[in-house]
Amino acid sequence: MKRFTVLFVFLLLTPIISFASWKETECSNVTNSIEVLISGATPYKCWIASSSGVQSKSIELWEDEYYLDYTFEKIIAGNTVWAGDQISVDLNRDYISKKVDNFGLGNLINVSKPTTYKNSKARYEYVSFKTSDGSGFWGGSTRNQTLYHMLFFSYNDSLNINDELVGKVFDSLKIPGVQKGTQTSLNLSLYSSNSIQQITDAIVEQGTGNFGEDVTVTIPSNNVSGERTFMLNWENVGVMQGTLSFNEQERTGRIDFKLPSDNSTCFGTYALSEVNGTWSFLCSNDSSATGSLQWDPSNGSIVGNGKDNKNNKVQVMVAGG
Repeated sequence: MKRFTVLFVFLLLTPIISFASWKETECSNVTNSIEVLISGATPYKCWIASSSGVQSKSIELWEDEYYLDYTFEKIIAGNTVWAGDQISVDLNRDYISKKVDNFGLGNLINVSKPTTYKNSKARYEYVSFKTSDGSGFWGGSTRNQTLYHMLFFSYNDSLNINDELVGKVFDSLKIPGVQKGTQTSLNLSLYSSNSIQQITDAIVEQGTGNFGEDVTVTIPSNNVSGERTFMLNWENVGVMQGTLSFNEQERTGRIDFKLPSDNSTCFGTYALSEVNGTWSFLCSNDSSATGSLQWDPSNGSIVGNGKDNKNNKVQVMVAGG
């Protein structure tokens, strides 16, 4: 997939155009400086190039759910820096169309307006796009003598590309002199409109109403004990059902369920104060999770989210009585 790169740099205000011929190399020659820190992701191919005072490295990932191409380029000439708009000038339909064609990602359907993701260390200017084969995004940025850009593509045509997904992928990049990269896990099913609809349908079927931005847990309004079926949306584990036993008068409850992957048993508890609360559970395979709750006594609803011991997101959805 690598053929050449066109580089526009400024040296004493004079533009220079150079062509770098990419050569495939052992990934150990690349990952000693740049990496993609997504759990379970293994470099598919790695590339290096050097031309006209610019050294370039690139990593390709080809996983079951996605393809990723990350390129880092550094000017090694003395007083030369990248033009500030080096990436932004390419955030347009014509350029993305060429990218899609070069990478064989189908026929381009649409391209979003340019936007920018920022963390505490770096920025990523990008556009998202949809093709006949799936969805993706491309972008990057410059900092003095450093240029970086990344293409991400999934053959899941129901993928919802938003700042959360883009940020999760971008934050995983180790960019020399810019950011160290953050180890992360990636479950694209959490960003799939189909997955969201399936969860919504399941919740409505259980009688909890519509699924909004928060997870709503409804407890019976009278002071009784009982059981309710709940649904658990656990990042990188799956969506599953379980049983919640509650005692509203004591504002406590117990959670019981099994993991569909290995049939491990899990149990936990929740407790509420006047308006806040906590929940936690532990599984027989040593997985665990904990989170916080907010309780509205006027209607008995609870909003809760949390994370497991591997930093995966966990949401609990309980059918009301």
